[in-house]
Amino acid sequence: VTVNSALEIPAGKTVVLDLNGNTVTMAVDANTTSSLIVNNGNLTIDDSTAGGKGKLTYSSTLAGTGYSTSTVINYGDLTVEGGTIENTTAASGAVYAIDHYNGTLTINGGKITSSRTAVRQAIFNTDKNVLVEGDGSTVVNVYYTRNYSKLTFKANAKCAIPTNHTHNDDCYDEI
Repeated sequence: VTVNSALEIPAGKTVVLDLNGNTVTMAVDANTTSSLIVNNGNLTIDDSTAGGKGKLTYSSTLAGTGYSTSTVINYGDLTVEGGTIENTTAASGAVYAIDHYNGTLTINGGKITSSRTAVRQAIFNTDKNVLVEGDGSTVVNVYYTRNYSKLTFKANAKCAIPTNHTHNDDCYDEI
């Protein structure tokens, strides 16, 4: 399926986009800020097919700076359950698969990739968070526009309590 203009989800609306193995494509041939999906509501992206071959793909001939291209711009609540979200724009500018401004972003599965930055967290003056589950989902090149960010990876479960135990920071090594 090829679209020629952005799909917009208005505030207050809930949409579940099941890619069902299909590819939704948008290619823009202009120097302008643009995107495939603009979410102001509550959007869930999934792919119910076996193997999850469904895809949202965006590309632009973006030739200069000052413009951004995004497969999905999120101002609302976005949940990614499956499928692939990609931006294949071959430019040195602002190229994002997901450009997250406000609301919530939860990534439970799927693949998110871009020729530049897969996920940009551009939250200003809020204390909203992004949840990326450690369930095999793939996110490449995460960029945060904040004054300070700390990213901590925890691994190597070292806790030996077999039952009736809630894991905490003491149960893992920081890497």
